[in-house]
Amino acid sequence: MPVHLYGQPCDMDEIEALARRHGLVIIEDAAQAIGATYRGRQVGAYGTAAFSLYATKNVMTAEGGMVTTNDDAVADRVSLLRNHGMRKRYEYETLGYNFRLTDLQAAIGLAQLTRLSEATARRRHNASFLNDHIETVATPHIKEGREHVWHQYTVRLAEGADREGAIARLTEAGVGTGVFYPMGGHRFPHVREVVGDVAMPVTDRVAASVISLPVHPLLEHGDLERIVSAVNRL
Repeated sequence: MPVHLYGQPCDMDEIEALARRHGLVIIEDAAQAIGATYRGRQVGAYGTAAFSLYATKNVMTAEGGMVTTNDDAVADRVSLLRNHGMRKRYEYETLGYNFRLTDLQAAIGLAQLTRLSEATARRRHNASFLNDHIETVATPHIKEGREHVWHQYTVRLAEGADREGAIARLTEAGVGTGVFYPMGGHRFPHVREVVGDVAMPVTDRVAASVISLPVHPLLEHGDLERIVSAVNRL
């Protein structure tokens, strides 16, 4: 289950090879990566994938999501599960749920899709400007063969730096921030109950030092300059 985190595709060649070698099915977590590509291939095109349409995503319907698949059996199962287990009204074939996207939400999503290319281009422009001008923290980079869609623009402070203090100074300068995600999955109680105590020191270090900065398509040039100035004063 590769996660295309922040909008950058995973190493799908290696993941596909691993899946073939062990007879595994790939299910992409493409929640943050709509429109991203790996070596010219869209994320979501590697079998079955889930996309989020939550209010903060690059395409949003306020809540909900969608599944893409090239497997007819998966498509049929998803259709059953989303509609109370019915193909025909009141003929329940299996336990199902009310996971239908409303018509109003779908209309919002379709309108957003028409602007996806324009919004993505703006996100890429903003991320490029930040990468070119931020000097005091580690900035993200695009791996070879990828087209990043910059759902988040996440920088990394020096190890041991005061993240809360940095966030406070950025907030004072009028720069919004987010921390995605403050703790590795191996730290959550329900995960530890299953896998026990797992040492992931790199994950712990990164989770303790990341800050996400604005990159959304409504930023103007002055906004970008203010972000750069505030970060470079940290």
